[in-house]
Amino acid sequence: MLTTLDGGRLSIAAMGLGGAQGTYELALKYARERPQFGQPISKFQAIAFKLADSAMEIECARNLLYKACWLRNNKQPFEKQAAIVRKDSRVPFERSTTGGRKTLYSYLSLASEVQGRHMEPLIVHIEKSDTQDLSAHDGEEFNYVLEGRVRLTLHEKTHELGPGDSVYYHSSLPHLITARNDRAIILAVLYE
Repeated sequence: MLTTLDGGRLSIAAMGLGGAQGTYELALKYARERPQFGQPISKFQAIAFKLADSAMEIECARNLLYKACWLRNNKQPFEKQAAIVRKDSRVPFERSTTGGRKTLYSYLSLASEVQGRHMEPLIVHIEKSDTQDLSAHDGEEFNYVLEGRVRLTLHEKTHELGPGDSVYYHSSLPHLITARNDRAIILAVLYE
């Protein structure tokens, strides 16, 4: 079971890395196109430094992820690398949804250093989205709303939850959680 959890960390890290790369590319494009004082803002040192730092962090995360995947594929211990990848992938990332709208999920692991666990507790910051794309995966989930209101779709039924409300469900059921208004924060515990 722990191998499955560590493998799941690699998958989540890959999603975070892809989201971070896409966000960086959009930011770079915008900085090259947005004029200020007669030149693109990418020419300003403060913006250039932020873009360079982002590129470096993404490249470091990519190399850690590739190493962890290589170790796993070659049946070598990769638990430490998987935890490191997970920790370094705790950056907000943007995911495109239908109709060109965006949604932002920021995952913050609460137990990335704990060995031998069977669950993954996370603080998740969610922005509003009109997407209807449901997902399903192995395991179970418990969500507790900390701030804002969320809309949870389980299979074909939609529920609205507010601060203090919680829900438990099998992740194999098609599901989607989005912020009801602008944004929400939840405590999510994934068990596999």
